[in-house]
Amino acid sequence: MTFRVVTPDRKGPIVPTWLIILIIGAVLLVLGVAVEAAQFLIWLGIAVLVVSLILGLVGRGKARV
Repeated sequence: MTFRVVTPDRKGPIVPTWLIILIIGAVLLVLGVAVEAAQFLIWLGIAVLVVSLILGLVGRGKARV
């Protein structure tokens, strides 16, 4: 699942949505481990990572068909 904005001067690859979610999840996970008082960030990071992995696998499955 990627979002494309139609602009005539845009060049280069479009970053997939699942990759952006994966990066955000990894950052939240690292911040959650670094700050002990914010254990909520750990669980949020794990949830975002799982969702991004599922989206990535579903996207790859659709690309092969």
